[in-house]
Amino acid sequence: MAKKRISPKTRAEQITAASRRSKVAELYLKGTRKQVELAAAVGVTQACISKDLALLAAEWKGLAIKDFDLARTQELERLDRVEQAAWAAWERSVGQKQETTRITDSKTPKTTQKTWFDAGDPRLLGVVTDVINRRCEILGLDAPEKHAILHAEVPDEMDPEYLALAQEIGRRRKEAKSGKEPAEHGTMTKPK
Repeated sequence: MAKKRISPKTRAEQITAASRRSKVAELYLKGTRKQVELAAAVGVTQACISKDLALLAAEWKGLAIKDFDLARTQELERLDRVEQAAWAAWERSVGQKQETTRITDSKTPKTTQKTWFDAGDPRLLGVVTDVINRRCEILGLDAPEKHAILHAEVPDEMDPEYLALAQEIGRRRKEAKSGKEPAEHGTMTKPK
């Protein structure tokens, strides 16, 4: 019995296999999903197509993860730049400010100077806060949100059978608590 070749493929075989997988990927992405149809289209066995599809799926999964990680990293870089710019602008907005006004409508020109301390533009701190919140969202650092049901929707008219059943259950619970002998099992008394 001949053993299957375990040694690595030659360069030519690797190129042929890569070319075939490329064709299989193209056909698969265009909608050809049956392995026998793919095998017939590229001239190999269904088993070969099965292996090719498994390799392609692993490759695509790896690319998707890398693409996702890359996109997340790029978005975090953008957020870092926005945050740095917002902090720099806020620091420029803080400090002593001065305004000079010149009035030249009479014989002697007048100059007035107003000086004050500005605590900074709060809109810029809002930008920083938004960036921090977005970064936490991307990194998954936010705690899960809890949602409570405040009230259930109850129809205006309740189903009479349902209402009778609920009343019977209540009656039986009262009987059980009071120690009374319950009505026969399986029988229900009709509400009056």
